[in-house]
Amino acid sequence: MASTVNEISDSPVTTRRAANYQPALWKDDYILSLTSEYVGESYTRRADQLKAEVWRMFHKVVDPLEKLELIDVLQKLGLSYHFEDEVKRTLEAIYNTIHQAGDICKKENLYATSLEFRLLRQHGYSVPQEGETILDEARAFASKQLKEYMEQNKSQNLSTFVGHALELPLHWRMLIKVGSKVVH
Repeated sequence: MASTVNEISDSPVTTRRAANYQPALWKDDYILSLTSEYVGESYTRRADQLKAEVWRMFHKVVDPLEKLELIDVLQKLGLSYHFEDEVKRTLEAIYNTIHQAGDICKKENLYATSLEFRLLRQHGYSVPQEGETILDEARAFASKQLKEYMEQNKSQNLSTFVGHALELPLHWRMLIKVGSKVVH
């Protein structure tokens, strides 16, 4: 046992270089003094109106696929934190319906099935994988089509977006909470 301790203590110590960063140009009081033109009662009122409109959309939409798409869009925009209760209620209802009557979305619709699966899994619901070989085949087909599209497309911006999506698909990305917003 003593020899193990000596072997560990005899190993070379790794020293790290100290970063020699220059001090910031702006002091804290300058940064805190910055103002936004989007502050004020009129902007707050407009934001509240838009929130109320989205809240009405949650209660007006009947089609489960449209509700899932609404949740997906709100998450992608980083606004879903405003509607956590509605999102939770909607996904809970969809999850309960799945367990009572099977898939809520048509089984032939790969988009609806994958959206349902991803959103339920993201929010912690235990959803069994269904037809994993079909999903693998669909992923392979979609990847092949997108790669061919990238080779033929002349738009650099679109090719960059497609390449990024192929390299790091949305379902592999981690949700990050920045302040009160959730972003991918």
